[in-house]
Amino acid sequence: LDSVCKPDAFLCTNTSALDIDAIASVCKSARRPQIMGTHFFSPANVMKLLENVRGKETSDHTIATMMKWGTDIGKWCILAGNCQGFVGNRMVALYSGAARGAIAQGALPEEVDQAARNFGMRMGPMAMADLVGLDLGIQAWKKAGTYNPSKVPTHALIEMGRKGQKSNAGWFDYKDNRTPIPSKKVTAMLRNMFPSKGGQLTQEEITLSLFMPMINEGFKILEEGMAQKPSDIDVCYVYGYNFPKVRGGPMFYADAIGLP
Repeated sequence: LDSVCKPDAFLCTNTSALDIDAIASVCKSARRPQIMGTHFFSPANVMKLLENVRGKETSDHTIATMMKWGTDIGKWCILAGNCQGFVGNRMVALYSGAARGAIAQGALPEEVDQAARNFGMRMGPMAMADLVGLDLGIQAWKKAGTYNPSKVPTHALIEMGRKGQKSNAGWFDYKDNRTPIPSKKVTAMLRNMFPSKGGQLTQEEITLSLFMPMINEGFKILEEGMAQKPSDIDVCYVYGYNFPKVRGGPMFYADAIGLP
């Protein structure tokens, strides 16, 4: 694209995780100020968020142009720095990891998802994982040597043929209406993998374990200058991840409950 586009063309990538500077580095130096991330959220024609990502050489002119362009096409725009996962996926990784951590401490998938829904999320993290597909990263895990069905529940589910909604079985069982149904097979697998762990977490403890690491990561993002202001993170989560509007976004919620 760099070789065939006119010299003053902007080159913008919809990547959700790849390094903007690495992408820019293979282009001519004169083009690099006109390269940035424009990360849409799926489905892009519905979701209001646009996460614009500046690289180390992205010009103010490029940023201003793409922020206005995003507004012109009806999106809520935030400006993020170029870090792993940017703002949205960097924080949601902590949320997903906390959900898996609660499972390892003895919580069942339906208990984790119930805690998330009680908080106001439209869908719990385990049902969301089923929707995305549990085998999404399998080649990367195998390449890295981290694929371990005997100790990692997600990997065990894949070995059982439970890959999520697409196979009508993942963390939950599914029928034709996509409604997650608690699975006796999954319960048995988890009780076998984590004996003596069941019933150790209350719903309140699960809720705290899901959202506090994500909120703390939000503060790290602000400290590092990867987001311009707390409200940008809140816009990102309300309009990109369906964080409950009644909570005002993760950073507003943090202010509401206080530092302790």
